Amino acid sequence: MTEKGASNPLFRSDKHGNIVVDASGLSCRNCSHFVRVRDPKTSFVNDAINRRGFCSLGHGGDFGLYLSRDTCDGHAFSAYSLKTYSAEKQLSDFKEKMRFGAYDRRTKQYKILKTFIDTVKKESPKEDGTVASIFYDDVIINRATDIYMARLLRDKLNWLSNRRYMKLSEYEKMIGYMQLLVSNQLQEPTEVEA
Repeated sequence: MTEKGASNPLFRSDKHGNIVVDASGLSCRNCSHFVRVRDPKTSFVNDAINRRGFCSLGHGGDFGLYLSRDTCDGHAFSAYSLKTYSAEKQLSDFKEKMRFGAYDRRTKQYKILKTFIDTVKKESPKEDGTVASIFYDDVIINRATDIYMARLLRDKLNWLSNRRYMKLSEYEKMIGYMQLLVSNQLQEPTEVEA
């Protein structure tokens, strides 16, 4: 998260004092048109840091859920969305560092997560011969990281989780309503007399 008084990485001044926008930092996640959708089926940690959303402008009629897209012509910078995106990025980077560090048993990340990994392994025994057994270690480490983050960073995750969002049920109603509007506007073909 940016400190008070820190410069915004998306904007800078050129030698003439004009404000220049760094387009590489622009994304859907820091746009005022991006609406995050809370999915109750997603884990608490993943819902907070990887919440999917949609563009309220419709992105060419597409209101489907996604994480982010390349910048579009309709991008409207939002300090609120930038603050949310910065927090998501910070926590996502922390999760990845913990997760990937846990694979090497010599790292401090593994030592921190060891008790959580052991607890998760007890709760979910390995089933040999299944497709899931191939990904067993990944699932265990990912789950252990989520538990660790939920305990250590609960306040930050709660703050992020309660940022402006739409419930999945409301999103589904909105899509249903839009489909109804479209179907009501369709004209029945008229027969042309020869």
